[in-house]
Amino acid sequence: MSTAVLLTLYGTLDTEAEQKDILPLYEGLSAALGDVPVYLAYAGGKIAAQREDMAVSSAMKRALAQGADKLLALMCFVVRGVVYDSAERELRRWSGELSALEITPPLMYDDGSVREFAQMLSGTGRSAEAELLVVHGTGGTGAAYYGKLQAALCALGRGNMLITELENRSGGIEDTAKKLEGCKAVKVSPLMICAGHHAKKGIFKGENSICAALARRGIASLPHERGLGAEPEFIRFLTRRALNGLEKCRL
Repeated sequence: MSTAVLLTLYGTLDTEAEQKDILPLYEGLSAALGDVPVYLAYAGGKIAAQREDMAVSSAMKRALAQGADKLLALMCFVVRGVVYDSAERELRRWSGELSALEITPPLMYDDGSVREFAQMLSGTGRSAEAELLVVHGTGGTGAAYYGKLQAALCALGRGNMLITELENRSGGIEDTAKKLEGCKAVKVSPLMICAGHHAKKGIFKGENSICAALARRGIASLPHERGLGAEPEFIRFLTRRALNGLEKCRL
């Protein structure tokens, strides 16, 4: 019997984004973990329904069929939300099939994890230019961590990195634009594992996008249309979480 890792994330139906953002993360994690098999699962409801082979239940069946006895569910969600909770419930349904199941918390879940996440972001080769980090947004308790992340970035001297929400952003872009007064251009990056169709449309394309809203205020956008999964620093960050989780799983 063996220990395996289930890399669990929201997922995407955008095959280009999957190739650019998710596969580098999966391949980088697999290479770093060596003999520990890594399985990929998509937890987003509509995505899992259309990509049944990638759903959490399908990935669990593959892992069990190939001899997994202990499983680390590496939850790749920035904060806790509806999809994280749904994936956690589904994973716990399989606990009786395993001798050990370890489910990691979201990437930000307490003050220490917020600082670690901020340190990772500040070390991903970003310059001193202004940068707008666009989070998906959530109405759940996880939303509070975006403000904590902003404070942590400022404490690291990266107040040039500003956070705004793609969803639930009533008034948000106006407040952000005020903070960018005097900037002629700003780098715009999705603070998401994968920048799929929804992110591209809401952030970069169309008259209702964030980039269009900035342009109406005289601020040019420098689009960075890649998710965190494509960032080497993020892959190293997630690998450290995986190694720590595997130690707990094997106890």
